[in-house]
Amino acid sequence: MMTVSNSRFGFACSDAEALDWASGSVSRMSLEEQIGQLLAPRAMSHYVGADDPTHRALFEQVVRFHVGGFVFFQGEVFGQAILADELQQAARIPLLFSQDAEWGVGMRLFDATTFPNMMGIGASGMSELAYAVGRATAEESKALGVRFVFAPVADLNNNPENPIINVRSFGEDPFAVADLVRALTRGLQDGGVLASVKHFPGHGDTATDSHAALPVLNVDKERLQRVELVPFRAAIDEGVASVMVGHLAIPAIDPSGMPATLSRPIVTGMLRDQLGYRGLLVSDAMEMNGVQQLFDPDEAAVRAVDAGLDLLLTPPDVEAAFVGIRDAVRSGRLTAVRIADSARRVLAAKALVGLTTRPDPEINKVRSTVSTAAHRQTALEIARKTIVVDGPESLPINRDELPFFLTLSDSGEETSVGVRLRDHVRLESSGPLHHAFVAAEPCRERIESVLDRTQRHETIVAAAYVSVRSYSGRIGLPEVHSSLLNELARQGKRIVLLCMGSPYVVMSLAERPECTLFAFGSSESVQTAVAEVLLGEQKATASLPITIPGFAPRRDAGSDA
Repeated sequence: MMTVSNSRFGFACSDAEALDWASGSVSRMSLEEQIGQLLAPRAMSHYVGADDPTHRALFEQVVRFHVGGFVFFQGEVFGQAILADELQQAARIPLLFSQDAEWGVGMRLFDATTFPNMMGIGASGMSELAYAVGRATAEESKALGVRFVFAPVADLNNNPENPIINVRSFGEDPFAVADLVRALTRGLQDGGVLASVKHFPGHGDTATDSHAALPVLNVDKERLQRVELVPFRAAIDEGVASVMVGHLAIPAIDPSGMPATLSRPIVTGMLRDQLGYRGLLVSDAMEMNGVQQLFDPDEAAVRAVDAGLDLLLTPPDVEAAFVGIRDAVRSGRLTAVRIADSARRVLAAKALVGLTTRPDPEINKVRSTVSTAAHRQTALEIARKTIVVDGPESLPINRDELPFFLTLSDSGEETSVGVRLRDHVRLESSGPLHHAFVAAEPCRERIESVLDRTQRHETIVAAAYVSVRSYSGRIGLPEVHSSLLNELARQGKRIVLLCMGSPYVVMSLAERPECTLFAFGSSESVQTAVAEVLLGEQKATASLPITIPGFAPRRDAGSDA
């Protein structure tokens, strides 16, 4: 056991102590064990039996390939907590579990706390909210075995056509985003987990989803320094433990068109040499098509390590990645020193969060930590500060004679989409709530029914649930939804549009709605906050943190301009 002294944030030890332990550990490891530390495969968090092939494969990756950890994806809280403990028991070297939890652990696990998307925090302009999200997320993550969170998102969503960043970003202003990136980093790391700022050097000004293909950021070096890199420099100055490099090409830095994850000029040249970053460098998921379409798993892994990355997330073929790196060392393409350097950084990260020995099981802390009343209340209080309203003269709605409610969903079912919002309005009103649900591809009879049922209503509250989805390659209001709203406006209906996710959906309408409410998410806390604003129980105090072309410019939080 090491003695704790001069530790930063809520970490278990100081940087120097972590590095000393890591150096000693690496010196006692074989080349194969060191290579394994550079790999973090995918693990689902839902329950499966011990004889399930996917379950057995995880333990094989621990024993055969000495993997450094796992990236947890969708599942449920107890399934993840139990699996984390089982895998730790099978590992000789403690495993580092990681997870995407940008807006809380609920991003991945159904029963955990979900906060508003980060663009909502940007709309509030309040760094203390970003810190609170980070701190609560750290507490829940640790109870579920996770000590490494892939957040904050430092991408600037300055391209309305971006299909994958959108509300995951704090906004478009580099310095406003930088302040919130700093705060979320502090919240996570004060809570004792490693933060990873992403997706270097900035995925915001692209119109391609790197899950599906390789985006290209066509900006010059001066623009990168002035815009995209500002939040990343802020995170580095704050002491962020890790930087995640994205799958995007930047011709101004690497004319070869190589993805940043495989580019030595970007990873080593920019991050290590120019920005002087000495922490842990991780890839975005190696299974994404931004890389996988270009190279086989073994070659991609070798190129990523050669570029300067330390930890490769979710390689599509763990054995191929392991063998590829090992063979590259044997052939002289990679050096043993290079492998040891990255293994040392991975182990030092483990030491920072107390993984020098196998951690005690956390299962008894789950109920007292995850989705507690305190965390749910925090999520609601934050959500109340993230709502933006354009055209407030249409609010509050009449409780005695409610307008017609229309739920527009790009995915999901009527029994699951927008229920909390409608229930809150129904319970707090004296009049009946008339409602219709329209899916992304409704039958013609459904559209005709909506047009018929709305004839008797002057005002339509239309909640548009449009969310970011990996591999879809697009984000926006389905054409059938915009056509329906345009027809209702043509008939003279007063439209109160609720953007429950992407704020850019308003751009697809022929006429400006009489009132538009931006909510930047669809969690239960956000739905409740929206209902409270509709009914006049709360005031909307936030401002748009992005420009919506043809609709409204970005405004500083609290601005009345």
